Amino acid sequence: MRETALRVIRDSLRAFRLAPATMLAAWIVVEATTGALLAPIASWATNWLISTTGRYAVANEDIVRFALTPAGAAAIFVGAVISLLGVVLARASILRLASRRDGATTRRGLAGIARESIGALVASAWALPRLTSLIARQLVLLLLLASPFFIVIGLVAWFATRDAELYWVVTVRPTRFWVALAIIATCAIAMLATVVPVWLRWSLALPLCVLEGRRPRAAMRESAELMRGRLRVAAAARLGWFIGVNLLAAGALSLVYAGSVALLSREAGSLTLTAALAGLSLLAHGAILALEAITVGVGDALLVHTLWRRARPEAAANLSPPGDNAPARARAPLHAGRAVRLAAIGLGALALVVGASSAKFLLGLRRPLDVELTAHRGASSVAPENTLAAILAAGALGADRIEIDVMLSSDSRAVVFHDTDLRRMANDPRRVADMTLAELREIDVGSWFDPAFASERIPTLEEVLDAMRDAGAGATLNIELKTGGDPDRLASVVAKILRERGDTTSIVTSLSTRALVAMRREDPDRRLGAIVSAAVGDVFRLDVDLFAVPVNRATSSLLAASARAGRQVHVWTVSDPEMLTNLALRGVHGVMTNDVEPMRARLHELNELEDLERLLLAFRARLLE
Repeated sequence: MRETALRVIRDSLRAFRLAPATMLAAWIVVEATTGALLAPIASWATNWLISTTGRYAVANEDIVRFALTPAGAAAIFVGAVISLLGVVLARASILRLASRRDGATTRRGLAGIARESIGALVASAWALPRLTSLIARQLVLLLLLASPFFIVIGLVAWFATRDAELYWVVTVRPTRFWVALAIIATCAIAMLATVVPVWLRWSLALPLCVLEGRRPRAAMRESAELMRGRLRVAAAARLGWFIGVNLLAAGALSLVYAGSVALLSREAGSLTLTAALAGLSLLAHGAILALEAITVGVGDALLVHTLWRRARPEAAANLSPPGDNAPARARAPLHAGRAVRLAAIGLGALALVVGASSAKFLLGLRRPLDVELTAHRGASSVAPENTLAAILAAGALGADRIEIDVMLSSDSRAVVFHDTDLRRMANDPRRVADMTLAELREIDVGSWFDPAFASERIPTLEEVLDAMRDAGAGATLNIELKTGGDPDRLASVVAKILRERGDTTSIVTSLSTRALVAMRREDPDRRLGAIVSAAVGDVFRLDVDLFAVPVNRATSSLLAASARAGRQVHVWTVSDPEMLTNLALRGVHGVMTNDVEPMRARLHELNELEDLERLLLAFRARLLE
């Protein structure tokens, strides 16, 4: 009979129907167990490797530099191996269950399902060293194949941004952006066309290792031989299954999303009912995503098993899976009564934890909402950013703090400007770091916003401090030290200016951890903030007082961890009062905004609410997170 992708999928579904509950349970048990066990190991390994750099964490653009170091590359590789190990263990368990000579004899009931799924995990765990070696070998070879494409992509990205501000390239999108994007997309497609066939040739390596006891190197070589003539069928079956399941899940998610929007966009009669509907919506989304992941994983494992059985019919017929000689304790049945008792104890402990955290949360809601409002680059919605006009307007509008960007000119003057070059603000390709203050004074940085601001020039940090003092502004500054130059020199200049002006209340933030270290050395008592959009390592060990994060990173878990560590969390950039409501009720300490007035009005409105009204809104904020 001619082998086709549809026949492979049909036989795989037939194998699934023999023991569906057991296979699904096995996948969930393995994923939950390995997630609980391997995640701390991955975290420890990553943090240990990061510690070899002499720093506690790397963030944002430092991640790229860290990834290019031996310690960084090792951290990424170890993390990838450990992450994939959980997936491979789950697939190995499904392979063992599918290889039962009589799937219909699978035990029924909770105890039988628990026994079979846990037994499959234990049996697969005996092959852990072999599986780890298999993953590492495959990753190394795939990375070697992909490395020329990554090098080309890196060179193209460097060429596109070598003489221009990255922010300008991705926002203005000149011709070079589209050319670079086309080349990168072509390289990515070529890389996939090179790597995916090699990966498919190793499709049978896992069953050869797990079910026949082959060593990883021999299994990969034998798999490549067995897949000759089957590569097209394997690609159609495995990729077709992945695409098909994800398309179905995307359709289901779209329907749930449309229904959720229809329900939550209208008044539901009470905030309590609105919160309940939001919770049901989130549960539906979570259920679809979980079902998608399980279906893709179990289905793909069964497809691989079917391909192996067709390629190795003699081995499949005579199989006695390795690992059946596991210790008697691992093979002992799990009695239903014991399982029920263990589940009851677990649920009771969970209820106590949830109850305690809920009580703490409810008591916290009674505190006044004291959220610091920071004007992003001044009042940038009414005046050109980082100019004296925007800074003074922000003070007049009632901002608590005004964020400005500071970098050094070629004559080491601290100038207030965001981009590394003048393309976006003045259609001038020159870099700020290559120009003197006198040259920068000649540049009009206001007309792009409105001709009425044609007289605006790039101010110095001293001028900003003096103008705010003369205007009697009650706001203080959030000074971001820009990256790209000498962070030690920039920190030294800024610290000297703040000392000379007697400023003790402004905070200093930066994307660069090196700049923050230098600032702490220059001004030990200054409040410092790390701007973090992505991080590797333990950021809580950084010597800073607050974290500035984008809206999507301001999760409840981050807020809770920051509170335990005594750090504040400030969020950028918030432009919607509804978003401010959610963030304020979840406990952020500050928000950065381009428009201060509506944010101030919303904070006042929130503080005027009754406790019950605030409670209901807080629950809705948690549910919509």
